[in-house]
Amino acid sequence: MSQAAGAPPPPPPPPPPKKNVHDLPAELLLSIIQYLKINDYVTFALAIYPVLRSHGLVPPLSVDIYNRITLQQPPPDGRIAIHWTLPAELTEEIMSYLEPADRIAFLFSHRELFMEYLPGLSQETKTRLWKSRNK
Repeated sequence: MSQAAGAPPPPPPPPPPKKNVHDLPAELLLSIIQYLKINDYVTFALAIYPVLRSHGLVPPLSVDIYNRITLQQPPPDGRIAIHWTLPAELTEEIMSYLEPADRIAFLFSHRELFMEYLPGLSQETKTRLWKSRNK
């Protein structure tokens, strides 16, 4: 006697959707920022600029701002640009009292200070920034 074959097993569930930094909520990004060293804010902000822009945490990237960020060389280590008169240690102490979103806003709104913390940008970062200005 042969028994009839049962129904085939159900297919496996689909894999979960892949998550990346673009899917992170603003609250989580701000939590990450809170644990960064002051020197890493600009690097972090430029690395994920489109994500921060989508959450309204950084200003729109105009062609003029893009050129200022990518074409200017940062000042030598340990030297803050001429117009920023506070010592780096005092500036960092002040920033430690700010909320994470305010820290990034503070850096982006003070050009001389922003340039002090500007890292050397790779061509990939420059390209990603250029593409993000159209979004």
